[in-house]
Amino acid sequence: MVANPPYPAADPSSAAVAGSTAIWRIDSNLNFSRIYQASATLERQLPGGFVLVSDYTYQRGDRLYRGPNINAPFPDSGRRPYFGAGFIDQIESSASSRANLPNWTLRSPAKRRFQFFAQYTLAWQYNDTGGAFPPPPGGASVSGLFSSILPANNCDLQPEWAARTTTRVTGLESPGASSCPGI
Repeated sequence: MVANPPYPAADPSSAAVAGSTAIWRIDSNLNFSRIYQASATLERQLPGGFVLVSDYTYQRGDRLYRGPNINAPFPDSGRRPYFGAGFIDQIESSASSRANLPNWTLRSPAKRRFQFFAQYTLAWQYNDTGGAFPPPPGGASVSGLFSSILPANNCDLQPEWAARTTTRVTGLESPGASSCPGI
């Protein structure tokens, strides 16, 4: 137990109820996270020596880490399970994720002096880990901290399933490479 920690910052609206004590504990059923991935690729030769590559990747994560406050007030009564104990954040491996990642690449022939390729990626990534742990000290304001790490309902984490916020949904890249004769 860490008494009077400088971080995480206490939510000003619940400081009187929570007290100045925060406890971080590790769930006794904590497991290693698992990530499963499967992919398929099709490659097609096009006229002029161009090559089109289409691939699809499916990714699933189980037993991912998150840190809910197990002493959060019940939504209906506002009472805490452990009255007077303050915040009790528990590190547990109960979250999951799913991702679908199709990708297309067009490459020019390799025999040319300049080789061009364009790649387009489309991603759908969802998880229920969102804000598993607080950002480092000084990394967020108090209001931003609590809007990003605390679930809407600590008693029911199922509604936390949502699109991953750090995912680039689509992207187009178009780099090239050239070769210099004699080098």
